[in-house]
Amino acid sequence: MHRIARPDVGRNYALWIDVPPTYDPNGDEAHPLYLCFDAMWTYGTVVDTVRLLAPTKDLPKAIVVGVAHDEASYRDVIQLRAMDFTTTAVDALRSRACGFQEPSSAALKPSGNGCQLRS
Repeated sequence: MHRIARPDVGRNYALWIDVPPTYDPNGDEAHPLYLCFDAMWTYGTVVDTVRLLAPTKDLPKAIVVGVAHDEASYRDVIQLRAMDFTTTAVDALRSRACGFQEPSSAALKPSGNGCQLRS
């Protein structure tokens, strides 16, 4: 496990890393990266899925990295998780400006000042 600090937001995170059993840090084999931002709830499932499916070739061998809150108290983790994964009023306004409030099959494309619906 590795630890990283985000002094700009006053939070500490733990990085959980799983590499394929045949991984060679000095080798040249490319591996996809699966990043789990909600690691306490998703990391184990993703690691198990990659390990089960990689030998069948249904999924390539991959590196899985989980980002978790690095706090001793479960209560603190839950509070930080709620802050990280709860939409704010600013996020909601940005989403409406991008057209997310209406169910649509239109794709979004980036623009210079946010996003636009592509017809």
